[in-house]
Amino acid sequence: MKKLLSVFALAAAALSAAEPGLLLHAGFDKKTTVPDFAKNPKTQTKGVGPRLGERLCQGPGGKKNAVLLDNREYVEYTHTGNFDPRRGTVSFWVKPVNWEMSAAGYFQTFFELRSGDTKYRLIVNKNVERDQLCFTIGNGRWRGIASLNKTGWQTGEWHKIDCTWNAQGMKLYVDGKPPKPGSAQEKIFKEDPKFPGSIRWARMQINFFSGWKVDPEWQTAYDDLKIYDRVLSPEEIRAGYEKVFPANGK
Repeated sequence: MKKLLSVFALAAAALSAAEPGLLLHAGFDKKTTVPDFAKNPKTQTKGVGPRLGERLCQGPGGKKNAVLLDNREYVEYTHTGNFDPRRGTVSFWVKPVNWEMSAAGYFQTFFELRSGDTKYRLIVNKNVERDQLCFTIGNGRWRGIASLNKTGWQTGEWHKIDCTWNAQGMKLYVDGKPPKPGSAQEKIFKEDPKFPGSIRWARMQINFFSGWKVDPEWQTAYDDLKIYDRVLSPEEIRAGYEKVFPANGK
């Protein structure tokens, strides 16, 4: 057992060294919700059980495994040590399995970090009324939003979302493409939002539904959740997408 733990520790250290600023990575290839790497060695998971079983599906580009969740299910990770509210990047792949982005009447929450007092929130979700992808950060009475109208996503398609933020602004990347300057996909802050240095208690989840108007039958697949304590460059984000779907199609 000690040998196995040592191997895991070495693998985790190698992954961390390979990706500067990586705080958490859940790849699901090992058929579990347990993260492949977590900066906080005491990281716990909640929601669906660690063994995915029937909740597995094929990942983007024919990748081994992804997690499939309906809107009665979620996966939660310890936020302490694995998330920096001041700056960072949240990156993941997502696929609407049996619903459409254009469907009206329901939200679909892909990622949410919510502090216990709800003063700080970071949310990535589908708009309730139309085909709009939203990335929102709230800090007290302050709120910033970056969004993409008319994603054009089709049922069964994989797409990559990368959200970056710091004291200067926030950006929403879709499928490795950076926001066009001045578009709704980026928001330049006119004043410092004064993000907290840390959050004592919070919930950090994918596919969370509590407090949202959702259709419990909608199924959504997720893969390669990564959280960094730094803003990834456009080149890094593009490379992450093209690692799965190369620009030359090979």
